[in-house]
Amino acid sequence: MDQALERLASAVAHDLNNDLQGIRGFAELLLQQDPGGSARRSVEMILAAVDRCAALTTHLEDYSRKDDVDSAPVDLRDLVTSTVAAIRPPPDAGITIRQRLHADDLKLQGDVRVLQGALTAVALNALEAMPDGGELTITSRVEALDRAACERTHHALSPGQFLVINLRDTGRGMDQDLLERAFDPFFSTNPDRRGAGMGLALARAAALRHGGTITLTSSPAMGTAAQVYLPLGPSPTAQAPETPAAPSPPRRSAVAPGGLHVLHVEDDEYALDIAARMLDRLGHRVTAVEDGEQAVAIYREGWRDIDMVLLDRSLPGLDGPEAFRQMHAINPEIRAVFCTGWDPGRFVADLPDGARVAALSKPFTRADLVAALDRAWRLGSQE
Repeated sequence: MDQALERLASAVAHDLNNDLQGIRGFAELLLQQDPGGSARRSVEMILAAVDRCAALTTHLEDYSRKDDVDSAPVDLRDLVTSTVAAIRPPPDAGITIRQRLHADDLKLQGDVRVLQGALTAVALNALEAMPDGGELTITSRVEALDRAACERTHHALSPGQFLVINLRDTGRGMDQDLLERAFDPFFSTNPDRRGAGMGLALARAAALRHGGTITLTSSPAMGTAAQVYLPLGPSPTAQAPETPAAPSPPRRSAVAPGGLHVLHVEDDEYALDIAARMLDRLGHRVTAVEDGEQAVAIYREGWRDIDMVLLDRSLPGLDGPEAFRQMHAINPEIRAVFCTGWDPGRFVADLPDGARVAALSKPFTRADLVAALDRAWRLGSQE
């Protein structure tokens, strides 16, 4: 039964992300076409709703993965910046978000998608606690926890160095009864039940899977502070000086130029349409196809004229990863971006060694697309 529920959760997340991609893309297009129009507020509310749904699909993905956590270096500043970009309160919400990060060049080991989903859930919970506006302050510190401190968290933490990300809001706060239930699944203090009541539960589950935890302190009318504890491995900053050195030389060619010929492979009608429009507005030429076999055939005939491939993971017939492998066999220097409603970490690691591939999770914005194209282009320019 558990495996069936996991597969169902993953499939629902994938399909919902495809639909959200269309909703987000067309809403952003409306803003671009009429930035000062009377419908601006309505479109911004649509985008805010998309962000909430996107956070929920991330939780569904996390549930479907259980204890399967990828481990890779995660940059603290990028993690927090991406979280702030994801929550994006409407301009008239009266909410100010401040960041004061200490040791902001710190890198920890973890699954960036899972960690961002956890931070996003905590941040969204804070925004919901401030319906009349307020301030969300995100700070960080490194703290050494001994055995006694670990036991006080009520979770099986191992003593050592921890990164602590603190998210403090100036909202309505919680009394002790509410505080004790805050991490219960499906528990929500929202009178209209806008959320599923799973955000904090899944956020703490994600922290626990990384060897950390999340704690809350709060009191009525005094706001709430969430402390996200994530363990640091031995000498976490030892690699920091080397990290910026590697990408520095190719910076002049690290941004994808305009006028690329992009082969776009996507079987979802809305996702195909909006991505093609985004690419067109960025000045790129697009060849759009709906299945992997057709994409491989087109690439085989005209690969010398194709600068980038943008393809979905789940395609009818020949799936995205296999289509890429066949195109990679034709041209090992192919650059590609996988845009997908699944967790990209599940299949990118299985692609050919040295593959110039960037991952892009749905639903994505135009800025997300630009960044992914740049990442894929940079992989080739560094050689």
